[in-house]
Amino acid sequence: LDLDPSRLSYQDGIIPILGGQSDLVLQMFRVYEDRYRARGEKEPREDAYYPERVESLVKTGALSFGLRRALGDRVQRVYELGCGLGISALAHFLLGGKGLTAVDLDSTCVSESQELAEALGVDPSIFQKKDASHMLNNGMSRQDFVYGMSFEGPLRHTFLRMVEIKLGHALMCEPLDRDEDER
Repeated sequence: LDLDPSRLSYQDGIIPILGGQSDLVLQMFRVYEDRYRARGEKEPREDAYYPERVESLVKTGALSFGLRRALGDRVQRVYELGCGLGISALAHFLLGGKGLTAVDLDSTCVSESQELAEALGVDPSIFQKKDASHMLNNGMSRQDFVYGMSFEGPLRHTFLRMVEIKLGHALMCEPLDRDEDER
């Protein structure tokens, strides 16, 4: 990827690609995480976790942008599945990417992603409330590039099955669980 990595790294309180909105992104990410923690879906984190995680999401967006650019005409559409707050999709667009749709089943995530997109000057309509498993089974083709992070449960299994039989270009940005994923 022909990109200065310092634009993606958290330093002196900002991530350069997010500029003056870095604090807003970090605050919204904390609220997003706290909501899931309150429901018992995530464990408590130390303050140092948040900037590292946001930086990781920005770098995932840069990776998707770079892969999309490298694949060129072989890709018709790009999808981020289970986008959460949408930080990686926003980074993809802020780097100059186009044609990405980010989906999540949680309508709160989608509305917060749209709010964050507006604050960063990105078209909020890229974020949509959709069932990623349904999309994988019914709406994807070998010309689509599909990526995501933190797939869990049935979505993870559907994604891995579709990589094998249907998807031409896919990226799962997390380690494989050998015992779980070999089934």
